[in-house]
Amino acid sequence: MREFVLFTRENGKRFVRADLIARCVNAALWISHGLRKAKIHVVLAGAEPPKVLSFGNEMRMVSPDERSIIGWADKVLHGRDNPGIRAEEKSFQQLVKEKAEEGKALFLLHEKGEDIAEAELPEESVFILGDHIGLPKAEERFALRYKAGKISLGSKPYLASHCISFINITMDRAQA
Repeated sequence: MREFVLFTRENGKRFVRADLIARCVNAALWISHGLRKAKIHVVLAGAEPPKVLSFGNEMRMVSPDERSIIGWADKVLHGRDNPGIRAEEKSFQQLVKEKAEEGKALFLLHEKGEDIAEAELPEESVFILGDHIGLPKAEERFALRYKAGKISLGSKPYLASHCISFINITMDRAQA
């Protein structure tokens, strides 16, 4: 199953860039008339301690709109259950290490990486990207220690949600 890791500076108390998170969750999971078999982990690096919100295709009662996605994120952070959304006290580094130990292929989205058209992308891949500010250099270096490959969608920076859509489309087409 493909997975995405979105690093954000959010603290989970009041979402400043709720639109960014919701659009990325939407791009990672929704297809026409359903949910794809995938996961997205949203790192709330500004929370103390850091938290990770994980969204998967087991979600119930969540619509593909920003209000519904963020509403459920907030509910889960405050103790409500949804089988496809989980909140954990975990840092970006703990999550990356965990995925590497699971044997997943890690890919860091980077404008100077290998062109995605040339990259070999196993279905069990984890794609790491930053929010509107980008991934901090320290976190980038940490991911690279776990043999994360750098892949590029081109020399222009794109919205994180568009990057996720492009990756999904690229991988879907390769499997067809």
